[in-house]
Amino acid sequence: MEIKPLFICPIFIQHCNFDLKSIQKECILKLKKDKGVIKSNVGGWQSNSLFNERNLIFSNLISNIEISALEFAKQLQIDTNLKVQSFWININKFKDYNQYHTHPKSIFSGVYYIKVPKNSGCIEFKNPNCLSIENNWDNIAKEPNPVNSYSYKINPVENQLLLFPSWLEHQVLPNLNHKKRISLSFNITKK
Repeated sequence: MEIKPLFICPIFIQHCNFDLKSIQKECILKLKKDKGVIKSNVGGWQSNSLFNERNLIFSNLISNIEISALEFAKQLQIDTNLKVQSFWININKFKDYNQYHTHPKSIFSGVYYIKVPKNSGCIEFKNPNCLSIENNWDNIAKEPNPVNSYSYKINPVENQLLLFPSWLEHQVLPNLNHKKRISLSFNITKK
């Protein structure tokens, strides 16, 4: 007998060693200068794209993200001619969150965690087969796993990088801490 896992949805997780204090400081400076935008965020602040920033702190971080994306793409055996197309800062205060969304017209998307107080909200990924699972397998799973679950949560850790296919629907759960959660999100496309 053989069970073959089909249509796997990979998530790349890497711990980084960046100086978080200098990155946090830069993010707070941007918050004071940029009115921000509303996309999937409910409350909180999301900066405009910082892609054209000539900033050494962000440049080093983006270079590292591109190297990780290259490694991820090689593992998936897909085109490795990739670059970060856009990136932005997210600052979520108490009860702020991001609704389910995807990142169209990108190959990979991701998040780098800069400040993560306890209980400040995890990222939740929705299984692309969630409707079928809810309709047919709801309440029969003995132990939730990647095959039988309609969502999967990852608790963020400071200095952690996540990469995932841009078509994978995801949300950020509410920050239940009175301290701010700070992250940097990005999209990766072909060069």
